[in-house]
Amino acid sequence: MSTNLIEIAVAEIKQLALIEPKQASKKFELIANTMSDDQLVEIIENIDIVTLTQINSEHDISFPSIISELMSPERIRDIVCQQPLYWEEKIKNNAEELKQHTFDFLTYLIRNQDTED
Repeated sequence: MSTNLIEIAVAEIKQLALIEPKQASKKFELIANTMSDDQLVEIIENIDIVTLTQINSEHDISFPSIISELMSPERIRDIVCQQPLYWEEKIKNNAEELKQHTFDFLTYLIRNQDTED
C-alpha cells in the first residue's frame, strides 16, 4: 500500500513539475505533512534529476525546502551540476522571467541583510 502511495506522489509531482515547478515544490511540502521522512526520501529518489532541478530552482527561497533537506549529498551534487544547463535553457526560452527571478532573489537578499543588521 505504501509503495502505491509513493508511486502516486511521484507521478503527481513529476506531472506538476512539467507545468509549474513552483507548484510541484508546494505539493511536496503538502505531502510531507502526511508521510514519514523515509517515505519522502523514497519519493525524492524516484524523481529524475532534471525534474528535481526544476523544482529546486523554482522553490521560494524565503523558507527552507524540505525536499533539499532530505536529499542525499549525491543528489544535491547532481542538481548543482544540472543547474547551469537548466538556467541556460530558461534564458533561451524566457529572458523576462529570468529577470524577474533575479530581481526577486536580490530583493530577498537585501531584505535578509536588513534584518541581520
